Amino acid sequence: MKDYENLKEKGVDLGSDDNLGSWGHEYVRSLAGEIGQEYNSRVINGADPETDEPFADLLGMVDIIVPFHITHNAEAEAVDLLIEVQRLVKLKDLDSIDEKNYSRICLYLINDT
Repeated sequence: MKDYENLKEKGVDLGSDDNLGSWGHEYVRSLAGEIGQEYNSRVINGADPETDEPFADLLGMVDIIVPFHITHNAEAEAVDLLIEVQRLVKLKDLDSIDEKNYSRICLYLINDT
């Protein structure tokens, strides 16, 4: 069973966990990958990617994982997740971006094209 499915089955609210790091960085990376896969699956099954409603549970987890990645020097993973769920615009609203990771994020975006 996938990590995302395990959390969903157990009724775990990722947004309520203040210490995501205690879950382990690899687990968070795995979860982010599964979120991307689940997002794509829902789009293929007819969900409108322009609206947030069909993806509210996934986007809630994205809103927790992306700042976690950014504050733990994993800017590339944060950007990749936002791209995967077609919400790169959320990057500009993050409080966790500072002058150091801002330049790394910009370099990644420029080099990723």
